[in-house]
Amino acid sequence: SRSLRLKGGDIELFKDALDVLPIWIATGQGTASIPLLPDLFDLLIIDEASQCTLTNILPLLFRAKRLVVIGDKEQLPAIASIPIPMEESLLHKMGLSELEYGLRHCENNAYDAALSQLPGQHADVIPLTEHYCSHPLIIGFSNSHIYHSQLQLRKRTQTQSGKLYPGGVYHRHVIGTAAKSYPSWKNTAEANEVIQVIRELRQDRSVGSIGVVTPFRGQAELISELLHQAVLRDIEVG
Repeated sequence: SRSLRLKGGDIELFKDALDVLPIWIATGQGTASIPLLPDLFDLLIIDEASQCTLTNILPLLFRAKRLVVIGDKEQLPAIASIPIPMEESLLHKMGLSELEYGLRHCENNAYDAALSQLPGQHADVIPLTEHYCSHPLIIGFSNSHIYHSQLQLRKRTQTQSGKLYPGGVYHRHVIGTAAKSYPSWKNTAEANEVIQVIRELRQDRSVGSIGVVTPFRGQAELISELLHQAVLRDIEVG
């Protein structure tokens, strides 16, 4: 869509194209290729609404006649691009200091904004309780502790007898100490345990590719170094 930039004379051509391609999929920031015209689409569907700021969907709302909001209040919220004090300053500058919080950018998202407009609030939300995506051993924790066992887990699983680590999530407690590795962090005990787990996985011929994920660059560099020393190749670390 980045290479598509419509000029004034192409707008009617775009409208004709909607007869052939009536469904368009775009991100909240990727709508520059779609003419900014009111009521251009009959229906706008906002997916992952809790992770979408209200500011991002305003141009989309302008183009649509009706709106469907799909989201999950238990998921991570949207990340505002500016801090609250900056927003307050901008609102004051534009004479909008009294703007209600449900219409603001910071600490707000499309899901909450839509929810606030429902007469019955949460009672008017249509829950989607059938879960097909994750393995029961992955979504099971969230279903029990966050969704109060309301989800119906529909993912079909296969018996994986004899495998060291059948499909699912596993936990290993490691007693270690995080050390500063400027400008990041590393934990040698945990890194050594990662190497041990990889050695075990390599003994299982059913295991294909292996990846290691860590939030710290210093830890990733340490694990990569230990893998090199252990002559364990073809492991993605990031």
